[in-house]
Amino acid sequence: MSFRPEGPLDARIMVISDAPDFDRKGVPRPFGQNPGELLGRMLAEAGIAVSSCFVTSAVRERPPGNKIELWAPPTKKGQTELAGSENGVECQGRIVHRYIKEGYEKLQEEIALVQPRLIVALGNTALWALTGLVSVSKWRGSTLTVPSLPGVTIVPTLHPASVLRQWSTRPIVVQDLRRAAQAATIPPVKPAWRFAIRPSLQQVRETMANLEATLDAATAPLVLSTDIETRAQHITCLGIAWSKLDAICIPFLSVDRPDGYWSQDDEAEIVYLLYRVLTHRNALVIGQNFIYDTQYILRHWGFVPRFGRDTMVAFHVCFPGMPKSLDHIASMTNEWYVYWKDDGKEWDKGADQDEDRYWTYNCEDCVRTYEADEVLQTVVDKMGLRGPHDFQQKLFYPVLRTMVRGVRIDKARQTAMRARLNHHAKECIQAIEQMVGWPLNPKSPKQMQKFFYEELGLPVQKKRGSIGPSCDDAALDTFRAKVPYLRPLVDAIKEFRSCETVAANALKAGAIGHDGRVHCSYNITGTTTFRFSSSTDAFGSGYNLQNITAGDE
Repeated sequence: MSFRPEGPLDARIMVISDAPDFDRKGVPRPFGQNPGELLGRMLAEAGIAVSSCFVTSAVRERPPGNKIELWAPPTKKGQTELAGSENGVECQGRIVHRYIKEGYEKLQEEIALVQPRLIVALGNTALWALTGLVSVSKWRGSTLTVPSLPGVTIVPTLHPASVLRQWSTRPIVVQDLRRAAQAATIPPVKPAWRFAIRPSLQQVRETMANLEATLDAATAPLVLSTDIETRAQHITCLGIAWSKLDAICIPFLSVDRPDGYWSQDDEAEIVYLLYRVLTHRNALVIGQNFIYDTQYILRHWGFVPRFGRDTMVAFHVCFPGMPKSLDHIASMTNEWYVYWKDDGKEWDKGADQDEDRYWTYNCEDCVRTYEADEVLQTVVDKMGLRGPHDFQQKLFYPVLRTMVRGVRIDKARQTAMRARLNHHAKECIQAIEQMVGWPLNPKSPKQMQKFFYEELGLPVQKKRGSIGPSCDDAALDTFRAKVPYLRPLVDAIKEFRSCETVAANALKAGAIGHDGRVHCSYNITGTTTFRFSSSTDAFGSGYNLQNITAGDE
């Protein structure tokens, strides 16, 4: 039975799935029974009736095992292998199975026939077929346009089958569909951002003077959204936004000026102007994960901005189970949204003109944070979370002080403990070799699996969520309990691993910072239960100081 799309031909909204599924009667449809019912409910919550949509699929045949990657390989190796087969064809700049191209061509015919105002692309294949982009998890929620479809807005989001596998993503998809519903009525317009990049010294002076004059005259705190970019543990640029449209990016490092963007005297003047503005009594400095930026500003420039709020903390208070990256927060709060975070990674670091893209990215971070903060402060009040929100924000200064101060280390004792651990680890290795009869490396999964599963023939143990056999501590504990004669061997292996773990983490040589202390980054938004998490600091030293191995004799 052949696949047929569903819905009216004059539909304003078109919904596209990756590949068809079968209903309970074995009829191929754009969505299977459960994903289809879930999609209908989510569309209804967003104000869209599924019966008013033209629903179809980017591919018309269901791939084996529902693995679309078999027909559209994501790797060059996979595409090369497919190109050598009779089914490999070129489509949208990639080598794909002929069924993919046939579906793509049919989809173009349907779009031309229906002429929708908006298309909802559900899944990676639908996104790629319409835009040539990959990774719907990145681009979800974006309002996209492509030259081949003038007047049509494309909003990608996660496939309902994906939501069924990870239920926590449901509210995210509903919000994306709400954005789609609005875009179907009022086509989205990119904000008329006013960004200053590559500013002259005079332009920096004038901008800082205007901001300081505004701060002097302010009767209420002035919000300044601030963001830095870093490279090789140095500040490459700093951006400030004073509205959701206006921002300046001040460079400090540039590929076309290897000795620094400014002269030494000019840079000193700019840093002083930044100090006057960012520490002003009427400044309310906001940022995204701003405790990271502050560590750099304090180390390199010697001052701490007058912190007001962190959008990551605010979002965490309201939605503790959701991702807290800036792109995700912006996708949920900004009026106009298109994913942009790769601009800060993919610009050509050897091309000075492309660095404009990098500085524009810095400005966009600032204005998006500014707008997100405005929305989140309203959400905090509507949800009745002002008390918890303000408490979490006030943790900024004590946490920063703890991170900057660090923990004193007894270096002599650290060296002695590391030597003892290394000596004991060697003793464990010798004991393991004596019991096994040949050298067995406990750090080699391949050797461990070969010994326990091939040599000894033990029942295969698998780690939860993993496909292959495992020899982790849980598997070793199982061997120890079921095979008594293996207890000494298992104990020696676990002792060796424990020594290696402590030496590599709590006693690692690179953990000590520039001042001879161990520092770490405490993440206020680290867990859904509002417990901190910790890791290496912003400069790559230190480690997790909350879960230090207790060890034993």
